[in-house]
Amino acid sequence: MRAVKRIVTLYRKPTCPLCKQAAYYLQQLLAARPDRADWRLEEINILDSAALFTRYRHIIPAVVVDDGPALCCPYSLDVAYLCRLLHG
Repeated sequence: MRAVKRIVTLYRKPTCPLCKQAAYYLQQLLAARPDRADWRLEEINILDSAALFTRYRHIIPAVVVDDGPALCCPYSLDVAYLCRLLHG
């Protein structure tokens, strides 16, 4: 079994339709990568943490790769931006 090398974190709320859209885009982009086994998508519900809710409530969906800077809405819904983030 290979160790996961890269983590994509999606900060979201469960009832957010834009978050569902971002999750779909990320799943499709990661599935298309030749190194897809080296990636893992984590979805974090910001309602589970007061700190995360305060930080992300106005900018979800927010996407972070390997603890890097967050790509926030509306850019987190742009496939071109997501591709650059995943290839950066």
